[in-house]
Amino acid sequence: MNTGNQSTALRARVRHVAVGTLVAGVLAAMPALAHDFWLTAEQRNQDGSPVLRMWVGHEMEAEEERPYEAVRSQTLRMYHEGRTVALPQRGADGAVPFYALPEGVQGPLLVAMERPEVVLELPEPRFDHYLAEERLADIQALRREGAEAGPERYTRYLKVLVGPFSQDVMPPEEVGQRLEIVVDELPAQPAPGAKLQARVLFEGAPLPGRSVVALWGGETNGSTGSQLTQVEVTDEAGRVSFAYEKDGVWMLRLVHMRACEACSDVRWEGFWAAHVIQPDWITPSSAD
Repeated sequence: MNTGNQSTALRARVRHVAVGTLVAGVLAAMPALAHDFWLTAEQRNQDGSPVLRMWVGHEMEAEEERPYEAVRSQTLRMYHEGRTVALPQRGADGAVPFYALPEGVQGPLLVAMERPEVVLELPEPRFDHYLAEERLADIQALRREGAEAGPERYTRYLKVLVGPFSQDVMPPEEVGQRLEIVVDELPAQPAPGAKLQARVLFEGAPLPGRSVVALWGGETNGSTGSQLTQVEVTDEAGRVSFAYEKDGVWMLRLVHMRACEACSDVRWEGFWAAHVIQPDWITPSSAD
């Protein structure tokens, strides 16, 4: 019996178990990485003046309200009454709420914006956790084949659609965002059996095989957390369908990623989209 070799093997097994336990513990302790940005629209002053608020958080539970920053808001556009309005700078950087819309504007309307690119590099365990949380199975497969973890350059694409909804006067949903959630069918009112149907486009073409999450925030201000979650995968035409049976604020969200072989500074390109759907303006009583 070679006790020296057995002891060495035992120590190696103990180290392997210890490292595996440590990694599992780190992953279990990780906070959710999928922090979204999203917009909501309110009539919050006594005169009913309309404003946009920008939130950052997870599953519609806001952790922070973001202020206005001119350099990050240059693509802010409103689609209303058949017109596209490039929204000018209003107020100074740091203003909260995020943006004051033109006085007297009424729904239905759509506001869309893109936020500037950001480069992020995560440690490998956090990067892999992020891929799993966002259900990016194809990127996970590349990682198993030896692809490096990062860095990633990502961009966010935001929309908020404000009712009341009528198929006759709805604003355009397809507005040319690089990653875009397009609501194709939205009943005027939620009802048993009603469906919210949408498409996902990437660079103008249908994006198949990506997970889209539908979150229902209840009849509140759209920032206190999701009370219902549905997940569907886009078909070959980029389409998804969700049960639309509850009144209140909804959000559709997804993350798309691809390898960036020609990039010299990053390994991955990420694209985040969040589309809020409000049947009407949020009022001061529900916003507080």
